[in-house]
Amino acid sequence: MDSEIDSTKEEKLKSLLGQLEVECGIFERIVYKNKNQHRRSSYFQYLLKVRRDLRLLKSANLEELISSCFLVITGIRPKQKVQLLESEISTLVARSFFMGFSLTVLALLARLRVLVQQILLDMVPVFNTVSSLSQKKQSIKITHQGIE
Repeated sequence: MDSEIDSTKEEKLKSLLGQLEVECGIFERIVYKNKNQHRRSSYFQYLLKVRRDLRLLKSANLEELISSCFLVITGIRPKQKVQLLESEISTLVARSFFMGFSLTVLALLARLRVLVQQILLDMVPVFNTVSSLSQKKQSIKITHQGIE
């Protein structure tokens, strides 16, 4: 029963990560296409900050960490790796400047926010399970890029 629950959680998290990857790709493309026209605007500077944060999140290699956590939970291998912007864009919508760009960016930001929050929400029980297993069995170590 627990293995079924674990596998469904793992599949859900991997699905969310895939959706996040797609949304990040769309966001990257919109930023790339509109950079010359909007680059000096304050709202676009915040979009560039969001892009940097998404790249940082992508570099964390979440899919590998999730699969490592589930390997620890299942016991297969015990030693594994385990708001201002919206108002700026809303002003563009209210003034009806760049309406298509504004609505698309608002929708993408909302989708990215929901995906990241859902991933974090789903990762909390996984982390708690790995943490309780590591406290029960002192032999479990979670390492990632040489850091325990």
